[in-house]
Amino acid sequence: LQSLEEPLNAQTKHNLMNQVFFAPHQCIVQGFQSGRRGTSSNSLYFIDHGEVRVTHKGVDVARLRAGDYFGEVALLVSQATMVSVYAVTCVELFEVKAADMWRLLNASTRLYNVLLRKATLTISRHPF
Repeated sequence: LQSLEEPLNAQTKHNLMNQVFFAPHQCIVQGFQSGRRGTSSNSLYFIDHGEVRVTHKGVDVARLRAGDYFGEVALLVSQATMVSVYAVTCVELFEVKAADMWRLLNASTRLYNVLLRKATLTISRHPF
């Protein structure tokens, strides 16, 4: 969100972001598993504290830590979530629902480009 042309004030951040907590090993996002496709993602998640692991069909494909975010591929591509995300440690996330995120993206070309670059890089590294 630091890529926004106009920084968000504290009240706007508070209204947009839901603070959520997860215990170690808890599933945050359920994707493709056991022959079933995941659901379409409706949020972008920013990691404030802790570490998560990203899996595809039970195989670890990434580790993300404080300062990282996830959910951009499903959000931007509007496809079913192909990965699952699990808490490794106690995790504190800030969740931005898709409708709110799209309002921010429509107002900020720079933010849209940052997320699109990361989504493109993720897809090129892991073409599920």
